[in-house]
Amino acid sequence: MGKSANTISIFTFFIVFILCSFSFVYSIEKPNVKISNFGETQFTINWDDKNKETKIIVVRLSETKQIPPRIGSNYKPNPIFSTTTQNNLTGTGNAIVYIGNDPKGSVYISNLPKEKDYSIDFYYKTDENKDNSFTFSAYTLGEKPKKQANGISFKNISSTTMELSWRNGSGAYRIVVVREEEKPEPPNSGQSYSANSQFGKGSLTGNNSYVVYSGNGNKVKITNLKPNRKYYAHVYEFNGADKKANYNTDDVIANPNARLTLLETPKLLEHHVFSRTAFSPKWTAVEGADFYEIDVATDKDFKNCLDEYKNTDIGNSTEWEIHGLTPGQTYYYRIRAKSNKNYSFYSEPKKVLLNVK
Repeated sequence: MGKSANTISIFTFFIVFILCSFSFVYSIEKPNVKISNFGETQFTINWDDKNKETKIIVVRLSETKQIPPRIGSNYKPNPIFSTTTQNNLTGTGNAIVYIGNDPKGSVYISNLPKEKDYSIDFYYKTDENKDNSFTFSAYTLGEKPKKQANGISFKNISSTTMELSWRNGSGAYRIVVVREEEKPEPPNSGQSYSANSQFGKGSLTGNNSYVVYSGNGNKVKITNLKPNRKYYAHVYEFNGADKKANYNTDDVIANPNARLTLLETPKLLEHHVFSRTAFSPKWTAVEGADFYEIDVATDKDFKNCLDEYKNTDIGNSTEWEIHGLTPGQTYYYRIRAKSNKNYSFYSEPKKVLLNVK
């Protein structure tokens, strides 16, 4: 019994010894790394690192093969990116930008080629002469266009749609942002946006600022607008695809520009023929209308309007009486809404046949 107990004790001690031995093996933790200040030729590497070992930070184009630092080499870090300065390269295209053991820090990298993807390698050296590395991604933006689009104009405006056109600037692409009643908020460089010509369906660049177009053209038809509303449009030139987009957000001649949509078109209701020479039309009220105009004609094209009923202002009532007509005659009528600053399309015409007797 005593011998068995001694055997168990020795075995237990052996297991504890192994576990304790493993507990003293130091492992490198992945640092918390954030890339900021993206620009055409620069970005900033920020880190929060629990590891105490000296780290070497290497920047390379993502397409370049990763080459770790050599033990015993005398490297001199340089945050000004270069692939030709030999004493800060671990190998072709692998530029050392930092050497040190700061637990928290940052390094600003400059002189980077534009609109490229980069890999950032963190290397650590442990007492066991084991190389440990972690790789992070970064990028630079495209070149900001020097000339902004200008001259936004409007045509084919209705109560819910309008067509925009403009003169292109020097960018490869452009987005159009529209906002109701206020100037749109600009896009952020380093961010891509989805466009939808239905207002309110595309990406937002800011408060109520919707992207309605993205591409290399110079016109767009916008739908899903509200009647009698002022819409501001701004065209932003940019270079660089997706996250590498770099926007020109300048204001120039007629960019931004704004236009009212038309008043809603009145809808004609059933009219009432109350004598051989008179009838009474009715229509729906239109928000924002100060008054209505009526046309009455003997033809559906309104080329032969009655003198007293051609663009006749009939106030803000939604019902009217037409008198002095010819018995047995067929007439056509239409209504449109107007305000001091705006108007609507004419309603669809309606036909009236007066009784002979």
